[in-house]
Amino acid sequence: MQITIGLLEDHGVCENQRQVFATEWPKGCTVTLAVARRAAELGLDLEWAANNLLCAQARSQFVEAVAPARRVYDEAMAPALRVYVEAVAPARRVHDKAVAPARRVHDKALATASRVYDEAMATARRVHDEAVAPASRVYVEAVATALRVHDEAMATALRVHDEAMAPARRVYVEAMAPARRVYAEAVAPARRVYAEAMATAGRVYDEAMAPALRVHAEAVATALRVYVEAVAPARRVHDKAVAPARRVYDEAVAPAGRVHDEAVAPARRVYDEKRACAFVAACDLHDSKEH
Repeated sequence: MQITIGLLEDHGVCENQRQVFATEWPKGCTVTLAVARRAAELGLDLEWAANNLLCAQARSQFVEAVAPARRVYDEAMAPALRVYVEAVAPARRVHDKAVAPARRVHDKALATASRVYDEAMATARRVHDEAVAPASRVYVEAVATALRVHDEAMATALRVHDEAMAPARRVYVEAMAPARRVYAEAVAPARRVYAEAMATAGRVYDEAMAPALRVHAEAVATALRVYVEAVAPARRVHDKAVAPARRVYDEAVAPAGRVHDEAVAPARRVYDEKRACAFVAACDLHDSKEH
């Protein structure tokens, strides 16, 4: 099976996974066991690939093949994760306590900026609604008028149709064709009038809406800029205040992270190998079904 950047993009791959794949295989790749192993090593999501690139039968085969290995991996992960969580808990408490004042200042600044943004948006929405109200009324009235014209013309056409059909019922098969033609000819002017009226009403509505939409878009953009500018200082203060605590926390949890990674590495290698083999087999099945 050939996998290209275009194929991944067509199926909605996330940007991070796309970049990893494009860096390793800029011209795409043919799925082999070596390629699948390398993909697992790079952290590419083979489950996503199976779910999005393969046919239903191949997907099912992949899921069934990796399920036992996944259970073994999860069982191996559980105790290692508990040890890690217990090891980092004291550092997490110290970190949370250290950053709490900065977090409160940051949240307060964000709340104020959010209120300003919401008020600006509300004003923009009112201006927009007031501006489009006359256009909406004109549009509704124009559509209503067009519908009345259409309905009146249709009523007349239906009467003509019914009158033409009445004597023809005795010779139904022969009379249907001319009656249909009479009906079609009778309603054609009404349909043209209706279509023209609707087109005119649509143009009037779009023209009336355009200034209001521009005003609304500008107001929203302004409100968003004000919000971003308002929270920027608070964000900088917050980031600067929590940086020392974050460094202490990272240094404190690093040994626990290494212990965790070493503990799960053997299970991870077994799981990745099983995933790689299963993915290659599923791709082969997919190719056989496609061809």
